[in-house]
Amino acid sequence: MALSGSGNSPNVIAAVNYAKSVGCKTIGLTGRDGGKLGRTVDLEIRVAEQHMGRIEDGHLIICHMIAYQLMDNPDLGEQVS
Repeated sequence: MALSGSGNSPNVIAAVNYAKSVGCKTIGLTGRDGGKLGRTVDLEIRVAEQHMGRIEDGHLIICHMIAYQLMDNPDLGEQVS
């Protein structure tokens, strides 16, 4: 899972490309228009907002939602693999 507000962070895109090269499914949390990251990941979750603070707030909420799903459903991780 990769996070980039602009979607154009070179190190994040490089990490996603590596993950894909070794067979991982990739998820990207992006903002604005999704940038290069949005076009690279298997699943993009975009906060379609221009203000970076609001993008980061959206990413935080999404990460909390994912974390609580995993805590509330411990068997979920086994289903994904």
